[in-house]
Amino acid sequence: MTDKAPSTVKELAKMLKHLTTKFGKLDTDVQEVKKSITFVSDSFDAFKTTLESVCTDVQSLRKDHESLKTENKELKKEVAAVKADIIELKQYSKQNNVEIKGMPFYPKERLEDTVQMLGTKLNIELHNSEIDVVHRVPSKAKRSRTLFFGSSPDLRAARC
Repeated sequence: MTDKAPSTVKELAKMLKHLTTKFGKLDTDVQEVKKSITFVSDSFDAFKTTLESVCTDVQSLRKDHESLKTENKELKKEVAAVKADIIELKQYSKQNNVEIKGMPFYPKERLEDTVQMLGTKLNIELHNSEIDVVHRVPSKAKRSRTLFFGSSPDLRAARC
């Protein structure tokens, strides 16, 4: 419209109708803005609630993580101790073993007799009751296999 003041009632009515239409549109726009603000506010509240829940979960997971790290550290120490015990037990179980390399292999040999013969050659009195087990183990040289026997503690002096 014009900046000039209306001079007639008709112009005034026309201007009033125009202003009413504009205010109606403005009221509609304000209502839409209110709806948008309400939607954004509700969305923000939902996001805030979700974020608080996630933060609580993260704190719980951090506590669990620290607990698991501590437990893992303790278990590693325990595993190391068990490994050391196993090594010690293996060594202890082999303390009476004798390994003889270079003994010729004879078909149909009785290894107990071979050990007895070796004891005789070394001037060591051996009895079958003093020998727990005798067997040959594979070696890199295909011709001879290492003779291995477990003996009683009395034969420690015979080790070479």
